[in-house]
Amino acid sequence: MRTLVILVGLQGSGKSTALNRIASETSYRVLQPSTTRAPRYVGDTEYDYVDQWVDTHYAWTIDVGSSKYGMRKSQLEEIDQVGITVFHPAHIGSLAASATSRNFEIVTVGLDTISDLAVQHQRVNNEGSRKATQATFDADKIVVQNCDIVIRGNEETIFEAVFEIANLLGGRGGVLGKKTISTLIKADSLLQEADSKRIQTASYDLVLADKYWCQGKYHTLTLENPTAHIPPYSFVLVQATETAVFPRFICGTFDLRVKLFFSGVVLSNGPQVDPGYQGGLFCMLYNASGSPVGLNRGQHFATIQFQTLSSNSADGYMAQYQGKRDFTEFLDGNDSQKPGGQILEYINSKHSEIKSTFNINLAAFWAIVAIFAGIAIWQLTSLSESQKKVGEDVKEITKSVESAAESAKKIENQRLQLDKDVNSFNKKRTELDEALESLKSDISSYQRSIPSPKPTLKIR
Repeated sequence: MRTLVILVGLQGSGKSTALNRIASETSYRVLQPSTTRAPRYVGDTEYDYVDQWVDTHYAWTIDVGSSKYGMRKSQLEEIDQVGITVFHPAHIGSLAASATSRNFEIVTVGLDTISDLAVQHQRVNNEGSRKATQATFDADKIVVQNCDIVIRGNEETIFEAVFEIANLLGGRGGVLGKKTISTLIKADSLLQEADSKRIQTASYDLVLADKYWCQGKYHTLTLENPTAHIPPYSFVLVQATETAVFPRFICGTFDLRVKLFFSGVVLSNGPQVDPGYQGGLFCMLYNASGSPVGLNRGQHFATIQFQTLSSNSADGYMAQYQGKRDFTEFLDGNDSQKPGGQILEYINSKHSEIKSTFNINLAAFWAIVAIFAGIAIWQLTSLSESQKKVGEDVKEITKSVESAAESAKKIENQRLQLDKDVNSFNKKRTELDEALESLKSDISSYQRSIPSPKPTLKIR
């Protein structure tokens, strides 16, 4: 989408001067507004002066008294990428109400170059029609300060800032380089209370502020006390000396200095700065090492980068911390009293509690041991007497067993002898049976050899 950059400022703020220099010294398309009022002087080319006004020829129309102001549609059609024009704060609402805001990305640049009403009158040479009243001055000042980006400075600073803004919006998607950072900071944008010496190739080195919070207390660094100490395994909340004043088309991220990282310090919340944010830059630094880490007053502790958005943020950051710059605005009274970060102290406290409880339990343990020892000694004494009696009984039983064993041995010998006698008897019986059978055989043979007598003899 094409971008329309609008310079918004009170009369005498330098809008026309900046626009003329952009037109003559750069290649950016500068739009010429139209009006029905007469030129202020011969050769005045600030406006396209017309006698007749046809509303359909203009993208917007503004009525100021009997005069009309507006922008020709043909001027807008000639914009290739970025076009630049001017607007009075009182009439900026006419632009938002027109169809232009649907066809273009609108980026407003507030020229906050007039401090008070007297300066405004001086800038317009006390010309009656251009002098503001206090009421209109205050109202217009609010509009200027609520633009997408607000810049301040002399003619050269304003011109350079507008040129860099046009460059940024015409080449989106990158990290801001040193020249752009330097130009915008000089114009009181991006960062305030900044030191140009701390601008790097594509970043800025943030500096530690004097006030910090640690373990439930606020501390302040001084010449006599120049070092902030982060206890082991604890954290501190710190603030940068610089204050963010981000345009609505630029966001930022900052991270810890490498030297602190190698000391065991961790930037735990990895903060992103939203587009349009204005306020203090805070972060939590956690010491993950077992030794204290010191941060010196005015030390570079973090580095911030700036990136352009793919499109302008309509309202920018509007959350609770907008415009807040002091610790007490971020950390309320209750939170500031909490003993956060006392991890080591908590462990030591718990260690003392455990040690005390252990000692109490140890005394009770030994008392119980003494009681059980007494019972054990009594039981052992009784057991010894019982064992003595059992020993005597065992001896008697052993004697009885030995006697029984002797008797069993005698019985066994007698059994063996009986077995021998039985075997001998059986052997003799067998021999007698064999002799008897032999005798019977002999008798039978003898009987067969004797002739049978005639007479029958009876043997009794």
